[in-house]
Amino acid sequence: MTESVDVSKIRHIMFLGIEAGELLLYVPYDGSTEVNYDMRAALLRAIMQFSEDSLSMIRWSNFIYMFHKGDTSIGLMGMSSVPDEEIYRDKLVKILHSFEKVCRTPLAAQDGDIRRFKNFALEIIKELPLVNLSLDSVPRLTEGGDRIPWRVGEVDVSLEILQHASNGKRTIQEIMDMTRMPPRDVIALMSILAYFSWIEFD
Repeated sequence: MTESVDVSKIRHIMFLGIEAGELLLYVPYDGSTEVNYDMRAALLRAIMQFSEDSLSMIRWSNFIYMFHKGDTSIGLMGMSSVPDEEIYRDKLVKILHSFEKVCRTPLAAQDGDIRRFKNFALEIIKELPLVNLSLDSVPRLTEGGDRIPWRVGEVDVSLEILQHASNGKRTIQEIMDMTRMPPRDVIALMSILAYFSWIEFD
């Protein structure tokens, strides 16, 4: 589903405003740790400014920070070391270009209201699901999960549909066929439910 990308290697994806360096959107992946993300974003932006915005990667120990600068924003991907880094960079570039296209109006407004960027989180997760999933996996509901920060509007409705379908009897493929939702949407949404512990797999 993700063209040889192992999402278990990804720790988080961030988008920063290119002018002020403010954190616009943050998507955590497996293995991410609780930190002050605004502080981390400010630090990374300062590093890039110090390097005259020509920096494309920071590497230390077994960890990598990839950067890509767009017209109005900067994309960052934190991840473990991998054999083929360009596959991941290509994904980051593709997502950032889409972000700047879809969010052109709020990016131009520069009014400090970052709530309007939350809906784009699903587009990131469609490209890079939060966890690796198999279509043969059988999801079932847990007794409850953690708060999902992007659970608003159509995303909330779609998550509800998939939760009701996750009865421990159907595979993800069967749920996909039953709901007739786009495959990328189902994988992305199921990965959200799994990451935030609303479903588990038999």
